[in-house]
Amino acid sequence: RATSLAEADSDTRVEIDGVDSLAGYAALDQLLQSVPGVRRSGIVAADAHSVTFQVTVRGGTQGLEQGLSGAAHLARVGSGPALVYRYQPQG
Repeated sequence: RATSLAEADSDTRVEIDGVDSLAGYAALDQLLQSVPGVRRSGIVAADAHSVTFQVTVRGGTQGLEQGLSGAAHLARVGSGPALVYRYQPQG
């Protein structure tokens, strides 16, 4: 049986703005790991206020976007092809 694209694991990147502490990085890594279909995640870039994760996830970018749609502390920024979110640790 052939694996459809929606079921295949692929790498995608997600940028999360508003991260300014080690605790924030750790919380986001845990959040990403808890998304259904995520196989692994890791930080590929960070600066004073944002972090970019590379995520291996079933369904790629679309799968990750769907998985993060209900995340309490993340708000999607823009609607372009890049996944960019704002971290809101206070809700």
